Amino acid sequence: MTEIVYMEASTFLEQRAQGSPIRKITDFWGPRGSHVLVEHGKETDPFSLVVFDFDGTVVQSDVYYRYCWKKLFREKGITGDDDSLLTLRDSVYGWEGDMTSSMISMVQKIQKRQSRNSQIIKDSDWELLEKFVGHTSDPIEVIAEKLIIAKEQIGVSALEKDPSLVERLAPLADGIEKFLTVIPESVSVAVMSASSRRNIMPILEAHLRVNPKSQLGRFSELDVFGEEDAKGNRKPNAFFFAHLVAAHTRINPSKRAGEVSNIVFFGDNAHADIMLGGLNTRTHSVVIVNPDPNLQMVRLTPIDRVVPNFDELLRQIKKPESTSIVLQRLNKTLVV
Repeated sequence: MTEIVYMEASTFLEQRAQGSPIRKITDFWGPRGSHVLVEHGKETDPFSLVVFDFDGTVVQSDVYYRYCWKKLFREKGITGDDDSLLTLRDSVYGWEGDMTSSMISMVQKIQKRQSRNSQIIKDSDWELLEKFVGHTSDPIEVIAEKLIIAKEQIGVSALEKDPSLVERLAPLADGIEKFLTVIPESVSVAVMSASSRRNIMPILEAHLRVNPKSQLGRFSELDVFGEEDAKGNRKPNAFFFAHLVAAHTRINPSKRAGEVSNIVFFGDNAHADIMLGGLNTRTHSVVIVNPDPNLQMVRLTPIDRVVPNFDELLRQIKKPESTSIVLQRLNKTLVV
């Protein structure tokens, strides 16, 4: 079986000298010196587990989350037009890898009367933000969790009342339905997100109520892994992927994922999913689809790829470049 790993250049040279059947794919300068990406084995095996990020990859959910935030502010008695409410939120809120960390940081800033740029919040805004968190002696973590649950429940209630709203608030990403159809039933699929299962499932379920034949039916509740499933680790931490492999093997023993190197992950954030995932330790492949044009591109290895959309990815998979390990493996995994 093929295994793709990173190792120090000196270790690679020693193993080759001892007759080890490893092949150098590329080399690069890591934080601890010269490193090499190597492939054990002679064949490029298919992937056994295809994993998708959710927001921005499976669905375009920005409108959905803005809708929930605006409704939450209004439920707290804060009035104003949509833009003013989102501007008020943005003065103290920013994404910090997962919703729990982000909301805790927001509450801390409000209690310290400190904006995201470390300025003192003006009186009129602070009065509104204090109203938002409420006058309570609860610990910050409790306040944050209550706000998260209230925001999520707004989305759940809206989609339960009218599932068709999902087509406007969180439409499917271009090409995702078609792409899911070329993944054989023998290959496991899963969703892994820094969002929570409480956010993901209502959106998936609403899409399936609108279109019961949707390929999103491939994702059962057991195949969705949110921030609460990672035992303290979060995407794109490599330990999150190791946890996913163990959990998926336990849930679906007949579809054993095997090594982390048998995972291909589809995301939309090149910096977070490739660089922060551990450039020198990551062995799973990453394909960035629908990338944010404002993000600075990162250096890719042969187990990574960046494409503008799923349709272009399928075109590249049909005739994979000889230097692209991930395209070659996808060519052997998918029915294209």
